[in-house]
Amino acid sequence: MTSQQFDSKIKKFSRINLIHRPTPFKKLEKLTAELGGPQIYIKREDLTGLAFGGNKSRKLEFIVPDLLKKKADVVITWASLQSNWCMQTAVVARMFGIHPILILHKTAGRLPGYDGNVLLDYILGAEIRYRVAGAGKIAITADALAAA
Repeated sequence: MTSQQFDSKIKKFSRINLIHRPTPFKKLEKLTAELGGPQIYIKREDLTGLAFGGNKSRKLEFIVPDLLKKKADVVITWASLQSNWCMQTAVVARMFGIHPILILHKTAGRLPGYDGNVLLDYILGAEIRYRVAGAGKIAITADALAAA
């Protein structure tokens, strides 16, 4: 697929501008020199300008218009403890007056703690529900989500 074909397809979806773009590429001079061959660059997604950045912000640009179209007053998402996705969802939800509910799964026996993204989730006023995963088990199931 060419970039023009991709642009044509993506324009069919509603999108809201939440981030600064394009984010720059930065050449990693030392690593490039050390490897002696390939030119190594990183994409500076930390410079999107939304909640410490990251590629998750790009998804939210397409999700938010759907929430607004449906007049949603709550958004529910889940991920692991300290999730950037959940924190960014909470930020964007609050920007648009939507109540965020975050289902954070953690390892059995591990205290959630009020630091990092969990602290930011609380500051943002997100409703947080913890789910515990036993050793080798998935914390979120359809039943657990329905019970939330």
